[in-house]
Amino acid sequence: MFSSVLTIIMLLVTLAIFGFITARYRNIRRFGFQISIFILLYIIGEIFEIYKFPTISTILPYIGPQFHITAALFLAIMLWIRLYSVKRNGYKAIDKLESVGHSDNNNANANQNLPD
Repeated sequence: MFSSVLTIIMLLVTLAIFGFITARYRNIRRFGFQISIFILLYIIGEIFEIYKFPTISTILPYIGPQFHITAALFLAIMLWIRLYSVKRNGYKAIDKLESVGHSDNNNANANQNLPD
């Protein structure tokens, strides 16, 4: 009993936090807004999945998993569009790790000693 009450309290607190973040950004192009929408959808799905509301469960029995699928689709589409826009605009996406050579370290150390 206590754990279910604690779970719903934690879910509602996180729902309020990410709802506030979403309302604060109000720009669909910002990553913070987009990831907050994803998290909100996921939390709502979790609430519906854990707590079976009698009126909703009879009408829509799989509403929780459907919210999870919607959140996953939103995340995939959001990331794909971001990657597409980066490639289309000619920006270089960092997708590989390169080792730092000895000369690169010397250049970095020399640049740190320069006056501002």
